[in-house]
Amino acid sequence: MKHFFIVFFFILTISVQYCFAADDMTDLDYEFIDNAFSNPNPTTNKQFEEVMKRYENKEPNGIFYKIKKFFNRDNPEYDKNFKKMYEAPNNQPLRIKDAPENKPYVTIGANFYDSKDNMIQAGHYQADYKEENGSYTITLLQGTTRIVDIKAIPYEDDWEAPAVIYCRTEKVQDDLIRIIYSNLDLTIQGYIRLNKE
Repeated sequence: MKHFFIVFFFILTISVQYCFAADDMTDLDYEFIDNAFSNPNPTTNKQFEEVMKRYENKEPNGIFYKIKKFFNRDNPEYDKNFKKMYEAPNNQPLRIKDAPENKPYVTIGANFYDSKDNMIQAGHYQADYKEENGSYTITLLQGTTRIVDIKAIPYEDDWEAPAVIYCRTEKVQDDLIRIIYSNLDLTIQGYIRLNKE
């Protein structure tokens, strides 16, 4: 025990002397202190992004993690793409009341006649609806151009609905197609007749 105290005091005295010796400031670079910010070398965006990619979202890399990931492959916690899609606050799914802003698409694969017997070309259309004095119309758009208005009536859709807001077609007869449009407030249907020629 006596030897331990002797070694301890010996190390303590050497470290105290070293601390006081470092206080004399003879080894400081005064040139750097005087001109530290006169010629800065800023980091470029590319360098910053490279460093951030290196350290950000780094997936653990170990045998136990790989085994755990393999057995939990259906768990979104281990799916990097799923995490990137929904982790950031700007990538959160829309609130349910914001969803009606989106217009669903419908594809009609043949030329068709609307409810006023006007011939319309086949194509991809965005669907919207209008309500005036209790009567409904399904409006088919291409971009911002209104192509056709189809008379519609309220409809109670079955359980095959593909989404909350959707527009889909359903074959009624060989040449008769039902267009069903639905959003959070209503579901309506209209009919078009396909051109057989």
